[in-house]
Amino acid sequence: MVADTPRLRVLLVDDEPAVLEGLELQLGRRYEVHATAQPAQALKMVETMAPFAIVLSDMRMPGIDGAALLREIRSRQPHGVRMLLSGHADIASAIAAVNDGGVFRYLTKPCPPAQLLAAFEAAAQHYRVQAAERALLEQTLRGAIKALAEVLAVVDPAGHGQALRVQQLTAELAQELRFVPDWPLEVAALLSSIGTVSLPADVLQRLHAGEIPLPDEAEMLARLPKLSDRLLAAIPRLEPARAILMLSHGLPLPDGWSSDFGSSALAVLNRCASILRVSEGFDTLLTHGYGSAEALGVLRARKVAADAPVIEALESLRARDQGRVAVRQLPIAMLRPGMVIAGDLCTTAGQLLVTRGFVISESFLARLTNFSRGRVREPVLVLVPDVASDGAAVGAAAASGEPKPNSLQFA
Repeated sequence: MVADTPRLRVLLVDDEPAVLEGLELQLGRRYEVHATAQPAQALKMVETMAPFAIVLSDMRMPGIDGAALLREIRSRQPHGVRMLLSGHADIASAIAAVNDGGVFRYLTKPCPPAQLLAAFEAAAQHYRVQAAERALLEQTLRGAIKALAEVLAVVDPAGHGQALRVQQLTAELAQELRFVPDWPLEVAALLSSIGTVSLPADVLQRLHAGEIPLPDEAEMLARLPKLSDRLLAAIPRLEPARAILMLSHGLPLPDGWSSDFGSSALAVLNRCASILRVSEGFDTLLTHGYGSAEALGVLRARKVAADAPVIEALESLRARDQGRVAVRQLPIAMLRPGMVIAGDLCTTAGQLLVTRGFVISESFLARLTNFSRGRVREPVLVLVPDVASDGAAVGAAAASGEPKPNSLQFA
């Protein structure tokens, strides 16, 4: 093992204290070992502690066997490596464990120290390789989604602006709820408006203006969630984000998805869907002229039980953030990545470039340079920290044209 390689976290489960003690002695020098003699405690540890790279469970335990335990752990933590230890050479149990629990190794008692250490080293290597491949895939996926989102910004700047606002609000609500979602919620929020590319321009304009849709337009809007899912289905590994979008619109998941995700992961996806649904609803109401208090009242009147705690978190968030930002007028030359557009930005001819809530990026600044001087309306309204709460920082930012890092919040 390389000296500077971080020690992997492992979980040992065996109802025999003497076996656990022996395993800890053999593995403690190479791994960060956590152990329990209670399967129920093992499940609690998986849910409440940082992820375990490797889980080793005894096969024969009271109440639940190791194969069933590893199936439950797999549903809660799919990326860990699972191994089974048994004093019974039960071939049928071994086959079931490998097939149903995704078991990497099946070891028999008594297991010689050399064999145990070799199995753990193989499991550790497998975990690191899988983690590296997963990280590379997620980086590639994020880059592709970002590029897709920027193309959508050109096709439907108003819809993309709303998606960016919703994405930020979902992140703030998740933090307020002390809920730490994975990347699927971020992706679902960013691509929530992808289906609108199918709408005619006049229908899209009426939609963003908040006008009551005509009967044929209402049918188009009703088809958008399923159309969005068909578009996203072409991108591999987006099933969690697609599930969040479907659940947020009250659509059933495809056959087999619920069992594939597992009960624990499905609960997380439902929570993400609730956060996204509330965020989209709140932003839409604000866009259509409702005040914050009125919008919250409308959301509460919908009486969606799953949304109640999210709405309470949103109410607390808005009350606490009130007055923390101020609107400033800046020339284009002073715009910087990370600033937030506070009002629709248009060309002098009236073409909409981006809507309020858009977070300025490097690519957007580059796009602005493609417009000749005088073709974009200036000054530009942006959100900055309120002078009363952070006057010195805002003064310095205004003087230099640089925003205070991590301080811009859409209020």
